[in-house]
Order: sequence, then C-alpha cells, then structure tokens
Amino acid sequence: MKKKFRLNNKGFVLAETLIVAVAITLIFGIVYTNFYPLMGEYERRENYDDIDSKYGTYWIKKFIQSCDYNFSSVESDINAKGWSKFSCAKISNATNKTMCYKMLSKLEVSCDNPSTNDRIETCDNRPNEPHIYITRFRLVENDPTTGNPIPDKDMKTKIFANNTNEDINEYLRYLPNYSKINSLNKAQYRIIIEYYRHRFDTAEKSAGVLEIDSDNDFKSYATIEVKRSC
Repeated sequence: MKKKFRLNNKGFVLAETLIVAVAITLIFGIVYTNFYPLMGEYERRENYDDIDSKYGTYWIKKFIQSCDYNFSSVESDINAKGWSKFSCAKISNATNKTMCYKMLSKLEVSCDNPSTNDRIETCDNRPNEPHIYITRFRLVENDPTTGNPIPDKDMKTKIFANNTNEDINEYLRYLPNYSKINSLNKAQYRIIIEYYRHRFDTAEKSAGVLEIDSDNDFKSYATIEVKRSC
C-alpha cells in the first residue's frame, strides 16, 4: 500500500514572497535614485540655459565676436579679476551700439544701477551695468601634476569673490568647470548672462512699477562660448 505524503509549501511561499519584496524594493530604489536627480535637473533647466536665455546669449555673443567690439581691456580684466563686464559702450559702430542697448532691453538682461546698486529690469538706460560676464572658456583649469585648480586660472572662485549676487554664484556652481575639455570651435572665452524676467508684466509695465520682489518675477541664466578672431 502506497503512502501518501502531503508537502508543506508554507516555507517555500514565504521565501518567494521575501524574494519578490526585496526585488521590488531594489527596483524602486534604483528608479528613485536615478529619477529624483532628474527632477532636480529639470527644475534647474527651467531657469538655467532655457531656450529664451540661450537665444539671447547667442546674439550678445555676436556683438562680442564682432571686430567693432573693443576687446583691449577685457583680457587685462580677466587676468586681474577672472572676468570682465560686457558693455555696449565698447562697440565703435554707432548703429550697432544703439542696437546693442535696445537688444539688452528687449532680451530683459538683468542690470544694476551703479548709483544706487538697485536692480532694474532693462538696460536701456545707458549707465546701467548689465549682468554679462566675459571669462575664459575654461572656468577652472587644473594643474596637470596635482590635479588641483590653478588659483590664477580658477575663474569660478574669482567671480565668487567679486560678486555678492548669490543667484549667479549658484548658477556657477551648477556649471561644469570645462577643465578637461577643449572647445570644438577653439573658443577662447565664454559669456555668462543673468536675465530678469516678468512672467506677467503687462500690468506692472502699464503702471510703471517694476519690483524685484514681485511673485511673478524670476531670473534665468545662460552661458555660451565665444571665439574671437579679430
């Protein structure tokens, strides 16, 4: 007479459940660790190197690359401070100079009033200083022997030291150092620009009120390489 044996599968089912639970936990962990930084990257990209800012930066680059732009003081500024401020006043051609001021205004480049140090929306008032920084292509250049940044060629630190604007410093932290790559176009310089935007500025403009603390105002940033051949 054959004996019948009844298998006890309870232990096997528990093991299966634990394995599946661990596998699902690992999958969700991998998805979270990869997806969460992407969300942060998306939030940064909303105001960093967005399409409008890149477009405006491209046209400002064209002014700097033109032989009409007096570049003689830029190199000495970069050597001393790590950056040089862009200025429409350095354009020799009168027509292009007028166009430059109008373009900075239309593009909503952020400006400071040097007499009061107050930020205003547009750069159409010529004494105002636009937040356009010209620096070297490599923001940080490392010593090939030690791998440490060379102090005289660490543009980020120099801009940090000469700038109390924490927002643009935050953008600089976000940017690569470009220390291990060369420009494919053999560009020697780059520009970094801050824009001061109004999401819903019609009512403010009609009322003649431009407030930096408006809930609808925001800043955006962009950078692009510059090749000088003059």
